[in-house]
Amino acid sequence: EAQRAQIQQELTRFETALLAEDFTLDGRHYSELIDLDSFVDAYLVNEILRNGDACAPLSLFVYKNEEGKLAMGPVWDFDLSAGYSATPGHQSPQGASLSDSHWFGRMLEDPVFRAAALEKYRSLDGFLEEYLAYLEDYREEMAPAANNNFIITYIGVNEYCNLPSDDPFPLEVDTLRDWLAERFVWLDENQLALWG
Repeated sequence: EAQRAQIQQELTRFETALLAEDFTLDGRHYSELIDLDSFVDAYLVNEILRNGDACAPLSLFVYKNEEGKLAMGPVWDFDLSAGYSATPGHQSPQGASLSDSHWFGRMLEDPVFRAAALEKYRSLDGFLEEYLAYLEDYREEMAPAANNNFIITYIGVNEYCNLPSDDPFPLEVDTLRDWLAERFVWLDENQLALWG
């Protein structure tokens, strides 16, 4: 209970600073209360993949080492991302996804966060090519796991999934590859508008 109260207090301090007009609480910028790099990393992973679930607090993890700051991660819940979404706006590789989310939306109003996101994004130069090569290298290795996606469990089949006969796995990999290629083109062309 004492730890829970302490964590709630730290989260409240962070949110109070974040939502303040000048992003501060008691003279401390919200970025001093968190591991800013981990928040930037989580934001970029979710933004790059247009993960609509990242707008919901239930799909974000925050942790804290005993003597450390609040940190974000691990990232998860990507079943509705990379164009595979029930939300038409998130299906397209063009557009920003998280500008209206609770924390990230507010952070994107802050020049400190935007500058950190731009710097990190620019450090990813060459990542797309590496990732597309990764998809090709592991296409066959991932195929058995793809079949497991359609196993009916006690909660049923993922309602957003197509049946395996609708879109065979190799075609889905091609779709993901093409979507990511378009996404990175859009991000490269709009990086200054997003984070400059």
